[in-house]
Amino acid sequence: MMKKTFAIVIATGALLGLGCPTGACDGDQITYGLEPGQGNLIDENTWESSPIGGTWVIFSARRSISFYPKGLEGRTLRAPVMYVSAAGSPETGGQQFTTASGNLAEVGVFGPDPNHSLIPWFYANNNTCATYFVRAEISAYPKGEEPDAGTDSGTIVEGDAGLDAETSDAEVDAAN
Repeated sequence: MMKKTFAIVIATGALLGLGCPTGACDGDQITYGLEPGQGNLIDENTWESSPIGGTWVIFSARRSISFYPKGLEGRTLRAPVMYVSAAGSPETGGQQFTTASGNLAEVGVFGPDPNHSLIPWFYANNNTCATYFVRAEISAYPKGEEPDAGTDSGTIVEGDAGLDAETSDAEVDAAN
């Protein structure tokens, strides 16, 4: 009887498409920030997709958004901060929001896009079957203060060997 029940459960899951039987999780891809009114600079180094008190970008199930932060051209981007809410304007009517992580906002940062006037870009994927609203905020290193490729953060920490440290095979063997 146990084998028969297990077989029925497996067959039912296969027929229903496990997780999203209605096609609600098919997803799409959009760009944001290229059109007037899509995003703005908070200061000379920070871009936001929409004001925290404004209307946020719809983040449908399985949607991928390519963000183009105009005003940060020619700069190295830092990691974006993504916020999500169940409400389109979470600062009104007692709604709430939180920072997104994991499947709610899988992100990546890229350099200048040659197809869009060399504007740097980054993306966020909603890898869930739920629809939210998203607000993205990203900053760039100040002009002339790009991070040094030889350090982790552009700042040398006391005792940090950096990337040019030499270690002998004997030291590696002794540490293991």
